[in-house]
Amino acid sequence: MVECSNQLLWTILLGRSAIVDRDEILKQLKSKSDHLLKGLAYYKKPSPAAEKKLKTSKDIRQKRLEFVFAISKHLDLDQEQSLQLLQMFLIDAYRGSWKEIGSKIGNEFERHSLLQQIQSYYFSERLYALRCLKHLLGYWQDPNHPYREVYSNFLESAGDMVVKELWCQYKEYSRSEVPSSAQQSLETESQWTIQNLKEQCELLESILLYYKDYIMHVPELLEITKLFHERGFGQNQVTRANIFPESKPILNHLSFLCSMILVEGMDLELLYTSHGKPQEYKEHFILKDFSSGGTKGRQLEGLLCTWSESSYQAPVLLTWALLKYLPYREGEEVEDESWKALGDRALNMDVFGYLLASLKDPFCSVERPVASVCKVISLHLMSLAVETFSEESLGNSEVLLAIESEAFTHPRLMLEFWREDESGARLLLNSAISRFPMQLKQTLTTLLPLAADPSSVHEVYRLLASVPFYTETATEQSLKNCTDYGEGDNLLVLTKPRVLYLEDAKRLGSRPLVIPEGTVAQVSGDLVRWQHPFSAWEWFTLMCASLLNMGGGANDPSFTSSIEDATVAARLVAQILKHDFATFITEFQPLVSLYHSVLQRFYALPSPPADFIAACLECIAVTTRPENQGRKAWTLLARTGFTPYLLSSVSSVESVSVAPGHYGQLLNVWERPRGVYPITTAMLDLLLTIVEGKGEEVQDGEEAGGDQLACVVFALREVFTCCHKWRYRLTEDRDKMCCKLLQLCHKLLTFSESSKSKLVLLVTHFLLHSGGVKAVLSRLCVGVDTINELTSLDYSTVQSTCVVETLKLAFQVIDLALQHKKDQSNTPLEKALATFSGSLTSAGTGKESIHIVTTIASYCYHHVDPDIPTWATNLLKRLAQVVPMSLFACLGQDAVPIRDAYVRRLSSSVEDIELKVAILELVTKSVDSQPGLLDLFLNVRASDRSKPGEADYVLDQESCLHSILRLFDPDKQVPHSTPRLQYTAVTLLAALWKVRHDAALCAVRAQKSFWRSLTKKLFSRVRVDASEKSKAESSAYELDICSQLMQIVAMEMYYVVSDKVDKDLIDVLKDFSKADGYRTWTKHLESLVTTDSSGLTTKPLPLSPVLVEAQLNLARGWKSMLVVGSMDHLDSVFQLSSSNVNTRMDILDGLLRALESQVKAGTEHPKSLAIATELSALYLILVKKWSSFKEDTVNRLGRILQLIGQFSFVPTVQLQSHMYSSLLLLIRTARQKEDHLEPRFLLSLIRQVDVCLQDHYQNIQTAAKNKPETLAVYLMAEMVPCVSENSQWLSTLKQHSLLMKKMIRSLDEHLKMGTDEEFVEAVLSFFLAASAANTGAAKALLVNGIAQVMSASLCKALDVMLYTGVQQSRQASEWGRIWQLALKLSATLLNTLGHAYVQFALDFVGVYDGKLLKALDVLHCVRDLGSLSETRAVCHLVFQLSHYKSQWQFALPAQHRELLRAVIQLSGSCVAVLSKRATLKRAVKTMYASGLLPPEQGLPGDRKASKVVIVATGGVECEDDDAWVTTTAAYQELHNGLISILTLCLATLRLYSPCLEDLLLDGKVDLAEYPPLYALTFIPPSVDYATPSSLATLTVCLSTGLAMIKMDPGCKVGTPSRSPVKSPPPASSRDLASVQKRAEVLCLLEHAIIVLLSQATRYLVDPSVDPHAKQILKKELANELEHFCQELILSLTRKAGVPSPGSSNILKTPSAGLLHESRSGALLAEQRIFKLAELFAKQFLK
Repeated sequence: MVECSNQLLWTILLGRSAIVDRDEILKQLKSKSDHLLKGLAYYKKPSPAAEKKLKTSKDIRQKRLEFVFAISKHLDLDQEQSLQLLQMFLIDAYRGSWKEIGSKIGNEFERHSLLQQIQSYYFSERLYALRCLKHLLGYWQDPNHPYREVYSNFLESAGDMVVKELWCQYKEYSRSEVPSSAQQSLETESQWTIQNLKEQCELLESILLYYKDYIMHVPELLEITKLFHERGFGQNQVTRANIFPESKPILNHLSFLCSMILVEGMDLELLYTSHGKPQEYKEHFILKDFSSGGTKGRQLEGLLCTWSESSYQAPVLLTWALLKYLPYREGEEVEDESWKALGDRALNMDVFGYLLASLKDPFCSVERPVASVCKVISLHLMSLAVETFSEESLGNSEVLLAIESEAFTHPRLMLEFWREDESGARLLLNSAISRFPMQLKQTLTTLLPLAADPSSVHEVYRLLASVPFYTETATEQSLKNCTDYGEGDNLLVLTKPRVLYLEDAKRLGSRPLVIPEGTVAQVSGDLVRWQHPFSAWEWFTLMCASLLNMGGGANDPSFTSSIEDATVAARLVAQILKHDFATFITEFQPLVSLYHSVLQRFYALPSPPADFIAACLECIAVTTRPENQGRKAWTLLARTGFTPYLLSSVSSVESVSVAPGHYGQLLNVWERPRGVYPITTAMLDLLLTIVEGKGEEVQDGEEAGGDQLACVVFALREVFTCCHKWRYRLTEDRDKMCCKLLQLCHKLLTFSESSKSKLVLLVTHFLLHSGGVKAVLSRLCVGVDTINELTSLDYSTVQSTCVVETLKLAFQVIDLALQHKKDQSNTPLEKALATFSGSLTSAGTGKESIHIVTTIASYCYHHVDPDIPTWATNLLKRLAQVVPMSLFACLGQDAVPIRDAYVRRLSSSVEDIELKVAILELVTKSVDSQPGLLDLFLNVRASDRSKPGEADYVLDQESCLHSILRLFDPDKQVPHSTPRLQYTAVTLLAALWKVRHDAALCAVRAQKSFWRSLTKKLFSRVRVDASEKSKAESSAYELDICSQLMQIVAMEMYYVVSDKVDKDLIDVLKDFSKADGYRTWTKHLESLVTTDSSGLTTKPLPLSPVLVEAQLNLARGWKSMLVVGSMDHLDSVFQLSSSNVNTRMDILDGLLRALESQVKAGTEHPKSLAIATELSALYLILVKKWSSFKEDTVNRLGRILQLIGQFSFVPTVQLQSHMYSSLLLLIRTARQKEDHLEPRFLLSLIRQVDVCLQDHYQNIQTAAKNKPETLAVYLMAEMVPCVSENSQWLSTLKQHSLLMKKMIRSLDEHLKMGTDEEFVEAVLSFFLAASAANTGAAKALLVNGIAQVMSASLCKALDVMLYTGVQQSRQASEWGRIWQLALKLSATLLNTLGHAYVQFALDFVGVYDGKLLKALDVLHCVRDLGSLSETRAVCHLVFQLSHYKSQWQFALPAQHRELLRAVIQLSGSCVAVLSKRATLKRAVKTMYASGLLPPEQGLPGDRKASKVVIVATGGVECEDDDAWVTTTAAYQELHNGLISILTLCLATLRLYSPCLEDLLLDGKVDLAEYPPLYALTFIPPSVDYATPSSLATLTVCLSTGLAMIKMDPGCKVGTPSRSPVKSPPPASSRDLASVQKRAEVLCLLEHAIIVLLSQATRYLVDPSVDPHAKQILKKELANELEHFCQELILSLTRKAGVPSPGSSNILKTPSAGLLHESRSGALLAEQRIFKLAELFAKQFLK
């Protein structure tokens, strides 16, 4: 097993890995304890035993073994450790494909390059081992560190072994020489030398941290002092010949560490804490040695006295001097004067200057334990010296103050400073303040770090609010009006008040600084100190006002000095205001106002004070914060003219015109030529202050907002675009500026509430289209090698911090810019990403131009800071989505190595979770847009099928799917996995299933127990915890995982053929059903609940947005799974077939409960309504498939509808639609099954429908399919048959009296607009049902103007929609159905209301006469089935209107005549078509051929493709073999439709014929009232309208009807009769249809025979008819009737016997009874027709 590398352990200790548990960290430390404690001694020299062991091993190939020996020789390292090093290198630092390692080892050039890379990795491993131990020593006593207890347990168990090993290593390696294997070149020797110096520094830093907590004894101190003296405090290196100047800082730091260890070893802390207590000094271990007569202390002192004059020895000498002097009481004679000599030597060596320079060194300038210890030691040493000796004797006081300033960055020292009033640091600062305002700059610089801490701000303010002395230079003017005080020559007294800054105070309107009369002054040299307390803050204001009126410049020393003082003062004020603005703004307001004036005036100076202007901007920036009422402050700043401003109004972000302002002048004239940019830096800080937070102050439409926009535009265009080309005095200034610019872009792009702000659009346009493209891309080309080098340092400089931070920001900014992209065009940024190349330094290859995508992806080789590869991967993910290029192609030959690096990091158990998530998201996004990159990561190859049963595809070793599968495999559970990581993994799997990546799916399915492992979470209930945000997010990810798993199962079952479904998955689904999974997950959707510790009780959780979103996803996943599971061919697999009724009912009931729960929760979380919408859609689908009905279900759906009514209309449109659809299906199912429906509840739904229609009427302009109001109206129509007989029906309608009116008004509006055809159709359907069921409803319709709407508005809509080019569209068919409903409604109203509606019906006919005549054309009605329905509806209307033929003929004679003629002609045409089956066949085939009918299953393909030839008459000619046509549903529908139309035509004509009964009784008829309808000829009927209809039409109709009866299967000869004593078999739907069709044919025959006989009698009694014609008529009629009666008799004799009365009581099924009644009625009808024909023949024809 490969050992964990030291670099990885370092990452774990820094908290940058997946391991955060204390026990896990302690486990990792113990596993590396041997390495950590031994340090560099862990690495052993090569040995023959190790070599022999490797040679005898069979696990290592020969090539690799030889390479291991080469590594061992090159590094002078043990062979086994060399092998372990190679293995760790391949995991952590190798930048190539593992498959290529063998070829690289064999190539000499590649082999040398690998050795160099391994050497660098080996060096870093040695350093990281030391740093890990140093990290433990630095934080094991820190109470604020999260792992303090872990570190403490580890170090306490090691004891003093730690320091012993450290000293042994230092002694060895401080004298080590360059190994012979490295003496091949000067460069190699230099690398070894620098590595040795770094290791010595790490060792000494660890030793220093150890002695911070442990006491060093005198012998040990003496030994260490001798050791350091021999080594020259690190300067006497054996390899000093190989030390180049760039290594000098390391050497100097080494010397400083030696000095600090000795000072700490002398227990300086005890000296500091015991100051002023001489008796406690005697307890010091060195003084005890002296007092006890020991020799070690004297030897040590003697050694110190022999030291040379080296500055790094000065702190040790000064400490010893203090140690020897402090035990003596004040005034006590000091016997030993050696301390004085040592102290003088230390001061002569500038000890404090050396300490100051060392503290400013990068090694001590950052917050790390070693730097903190050095600061504590230096400050305590300086403080003791100030307390012990006079300040003047210690040298320059500015140096002492500077040491304080550097040390006060440590929080502990800051607290000590305020707590200890008599400390040397406090005395030194008080002394400096007593000389105020002399030494002002250094004094305020010392206070700056104190003011940077919020807890010290008020102390700093109070310290300067009352300065005890006013010190100035002793001049003639300052000593004017002074006399001797009388107590000495150096004391003076002021005889007259002295007023300072009088003119400046007048201009400010404030009081001047007045030194009153009688003030005593002390003269010391050239200084005079007035004993007069005053406020330094007021003095700052007066000084600034004075500066504004001075005419000095760069050559005026006084002006320059004042400017420097004012600069520090402004920074101090800014620090105080930053931490407590509300308290101090009143005090500092005059001063801040003056800073605005400084910006106005000083910019024009020949040498403007840039630092002072920058400090003023820093102070003003604090006032522009949103919480500080920054809008007003920004307006004041804009009025100075200093900042850029707009030249015109902003019309678009592309054309913003900006003036540079005074700042632009300073940038171009002063800053850029000098290479320093303090003002630009301050301006960027100002902009960052403005846009931080929510950006509430950035308003586009206001004056201040426009100026802010101008500043941002200027910063982007003039600074960001060009800053990388400018000259810089310091390189870190450029990095710092780029970092701030990217911070500005990032903050603007992350505005949460103003995503459409012009600033956001501006930055987006700048980054995508303008000069920012190259600027921001150049930051990405730093390269992973540079980043590795910067982050490998144990300390961080300003430059390294800025470079790393800039890189992270560049990733995020480009990502956000591409995310904000609106259009689909290819932007310059995307083009640049596709073609841009940068330089990346690779080990062993020099500089090489590579694609920028490769550069970005190469950051995956960085391991120290996981944020860098994470953000780089996130950017790649964004590029994969939006940039139109192949990332795989851009990676080129680096694709496989980068893939391997990503897969290694993905498979690591301790890798940062965020990076793993980013990698998986990258692969997921590649599924849709990057097939090459996807296949690269999936790495699926075809199987060679060497093993039986092996799958077609298998996963290669470097496939990312291995890591994903391990996340779900219970036998290979990955430690430190999180729900988010698992969710990302399962999302990738779901994406693969979605696109049907068959190769990958085949490979993963082949894994052992794949489905069992993957779906394991579906068998356990998710514990939801919303008590904390992190726990809520974790619970949400758990729910999302289950949702994705449901989607995967659904897609697998849907796409895979049933017989090829994995048996493992089938077993999983069975177990899921047995485990009550359906009920469990349905209950999950009701509401999120948590259990207490006992697990017995539950309580509702407060709804969290992330949990609600997860619940929505769960609802969608559950919906997909159940929809697929309910499919006919899969329901048995899901255990949801018809045999699992209880499971079905549990699911439906659970869905209703969940639906009701989510609707109730919608008042708090709108997303709950979205969940309810998904659940309602699922419920609708399941109800439709499972046809389940319970009365309680209908009631609950109604209650849910009432709950939905409390929400606004728009968010619940889909939800209401689903609810109404479900109710509609349930009620329809109940009606079909004749189940009981409670009328009271159904009537209660009318109120909800009324509310829905009211919302619809208010939003009538909107149009959407399946809107709830449409379905609500359909629901009303479905309820009508159930409640029409109930007495409450009309009363309920009356309670909602406006319901009909609203519906008719909405109908009228939609007809006028020609919109929402579905709603119009629904309303007419309801009106039709209501008017047919109840006279009251019909009257209500008439009263509310339905007749006018159908006559006027509908006519206009039909003219527009049906005759303006939309005949072939879907709208045409919809409006066709509306027209048919209008016809039916008019006929129904006429039938229900009778004479009350006749006039309206006549108006309707008058309006639509043309359409009515067209519909009665037989060619029209056989054109398609829709036209057939229209013709039937017209015939029905004509039939109803024929009952009022007198009014019709009187009101509309022309229309009456034409329609009657059309009906007669239609009857003849229908008989002609029905009598010739070939005509019907041709019509049906024409419909199929023209696409009017969809193909039907079961029809042969060659028949569907039969050739059809259309002839002039409108018929068709086709192949003879067309028997298949008669079996189609279209043929049957057309045939039955024509029968229905013919029946209606004959029924209408019967009303226009004489009453046959009257004719048979008396033979009289009013010939004028009944004109003849058919011609007195016997010409066969024809479709051709040129031939008039004759009586032959009726005789042919009789023959055709008899032929239809003969074709009835139940009437054929030989049909066995049923036994009268046996119960009939259950009647099938086919039997019922046959009986129903027979009844229709008999009805047709009855109408035909009556009309025939009536018309014949009319001719026979008409005297005007020729007698010869009458004889012919009688003859033909007698023949036809004789034939008809014979056939009818034959039909009756073929009938089966009717069961005897005794057997009728055993008819048990309703369908059988109905069938018996229908057949009995048909028999009676046949007998009645026979008797009528027989009677007529006897009376009239014989």
